[in-house]
Amino acid sequence: MKVTLKIEGMHCEGCINRIKNRVEKIKGLQSISIDLEKKCANLEVKDIKIVKQIKEQIEDLGFNVEE
Repeated sequence: MKVTLKIEGMHCEGCINRIKNRVEKIKGLQSISIDLEKKCANLEVKDIKIVKQIKEQIEDLGFNVEE
């Protein structure tokens, strides 16, 4: 299942790496790609329920996230 999250507050590759390092460990996340210009993350997940957990983890880093 593919999901796109809008992420506000990213400024550089460091931001992308922080997000990826935090969420790549979440079970059920199959892949994540982040587009700095479009300010979004494209996720592939096994279960839609983990999207909330991913969103919370990204927000915990200080970014604003919308589905």
